[in-house]
Amino acid sequence: MVYYFGQFFQLRIYAMLVAKATGEIPTALRLYYLGSCDSVEAACDDKAMARTEAEIEAVACEMAQAANTPGAFETKPGPLCRWCNFKQDCPAFRP
Repeated sequence: MVYYFGQFFQLRIYAMLVAKATGEIPTALRLYYLGSCDSVEAACDDKAMARTEAEIEAVACEMAQAANTPGAFETKPGPLCRWCNFKQDCPAFRP
């Protein structure tokens, strides 16, 4: 089964990182479902890698903007906060 490349954002990120590290763009991405032995595949090319990088940059900009806008970034402190390395940047831990 072949799917449009717009899906599988995490796999697209891995493909982009492989391309940056090796200089070679993967030709396809395949996701295997171990329980059912099914797989799905997405084609991969330089346009898709550029699109993925643009999406990542847009998400990062939105996150930075939200983090610096009072009330836009709702924190949900919980027990896992004890192990977080980003307390100095988190609004929940600002004085």
